[in-house]
Amino acid sequence: MKSNDLLDMIGNVDDGLIAEAKNGKRSPIARWAKWVAAAACLCLVAGILFHYTIAKKHNENHVQTWNAAYTAADYFLYADAGEAQSASDGLMASIHQEFGERWDFSDNRSLMEENGAIPHMESHPLFYANADYYEDGSIYSVVLSWHRRDLKGIDNYSDLSVIAGYEEVPIIKDCIFVEIDENGKVLEPAATVTERDGVQIIARGRANQEKTITFQNETGWYQITGSWKDSYEDVVALFEWFWNHPLDFSQFQQGKGALYTYTSLKEMPDAFSDSLPNFSSFGWICESSAIILKNGQPTALEAIYVSDTTKDQAENGAPLIDWYLKAEPDVYDLEGCIGELKSITKDQILQLTPPDSITTQTKIQLRQGNYVLIIYATDISQAWQLIESIQ
Repeated sequence: MKSNDLLDMIGNVDDGLIAEAKNGKRSPIARWAKWVAAAACLCLVAGILFHYTIAKKHNENHVQTWNAAYTAADYFLYADAGEAQSASDGLMASIHQEFGERWDFSDNRSLMEENGAIPHMESHPLFYANADYYEDGSIYSVVLSWHRRDLKGIDNYSDLSVIAGYEEVPIIKDCIFVEIDENGKVLEPAATVTERDGVQIIARGRANQEKTITFQNETGWYQITGSWKDSYEDVVALFEWFWNHPLDFSQFQQGKGALYTYTSLKEMPDAFSDSLPNFSSFGWICESSAIILKNGQPTALEAIYVSDTTKDQAENGAPLIDWYLKAEPDVYDLEGCIGELKSITKDQILQLTPPDSITTQTKIQLRQGNYVLIIYATDISQAWQLIESIQ
């Protein structure tokens, strides 16, 4: 589906968001959502059209009976029903959160692996885990996700996740998810239903699309999701693990993980003060900021600064700096660094360029003591002035 077609279907797209995208500006809150709640984002996407799929396709597809000779592809036998010519497009229109509090358990990966609560997945260095609770403290849902990236391309890309709860987790509301054929006709999603040990397992997705396997038994409700890059075998292997190792919800008790909250530089002006340039002395004005607190302590910052320029300069696009600090960088944050801030040279910075002709900002990624510093700048020479001031 073309992007314009999708926008026409959705409507009510905020003009400011479109302008931000064209100008290359980044919203701090949007970036936090991607970094801190990556698992939650997967959770939001995973439940799309589950009821619709079952209601429409259950009677049309034969219910298969599992046997020991089953292959991963057998679970997705009817995935190509409908002969769709394009991949599915999904958008979140609104999010309805029915829970009271969220705790993060990502730091407990090794412990949970040792306890047999989650599988060992050494091939996926990024791991996120969080649990949402009702107001009375009971678990609403648990989301686990494993990620693999390739900074040079998409060959090693992988996103695998599990959503679990004592009952189905209806997180998405008001969502559009469609497939069209070559004539523009909207197709209903196809599902494959397999009965195994008295439980119906619903699989949907094609080889080059997101894939889901959903089931509910006496231990709870589960949905396993793989990205367009993950194979049937990847998704089914994760499904088999949780089929044979039901999630131990007692591993996710409130107070035993990390609690993330948010504030701003205006509310906490001393956060990271020893590691930041004096932006105002260089003529920069803070347009927006977001600080993430882990158990009350600052763990990351993003602030967007605009140059204090004349009106004419501003109308032609004021210089922009996006300053991003992470106190707990992941393996890919460290891998992307070009060096230590204290020893980086002007020539090393000035030779950097935007990745393509459309992007307006150049990315600079450095190690700054225990932090990773990521800068997006429209003027690389002005970025160097700021870097030099804190070397």
